[in-house]
Amino acid sequence: MVSLFIQAPLEFSVFPTLLLIVTMLRLALNLASTRLILAHGHEGPAAAGRVIEAFGGFVMGGNFVIGIIVFTILAIVNFVVITKVAASPKWRRASTWTPCSASRLRSMPNSMPA
Repeated sequence: MVSLFIQAPLEFSVFPTLLLIVTMLRLALNLASTRLILAHGHEGPAAAGRVIEAFGGFVMGGNFVIGIIVFTILAIVNFVVITKVAASPKWRRASTWTPCSASRLRSMPNSMPA
């Protein structure tokens, strides 16, 4: 785990660019692995690549039923977390933009110019 100590938020101004690049790499990896599975998955367990085969073996433990149970648990946890965050009052306040909030931003010191 890596942690950063930053005095001011502008010291880590590269974060949006870094986040975009990492997201694009993850998307490319997801697309490549999906294409590989769909194109060569019928040729056997190792046809989709050794990494995918190893991960599938780790998650499923050699048993299809265990794989389905693990997948169901992960899907339920993701659903619960997403719905809890979306329903929280803090998230609703942060995601609401009104012209009034823009005028308050302009009146704050060190804010964007009008």
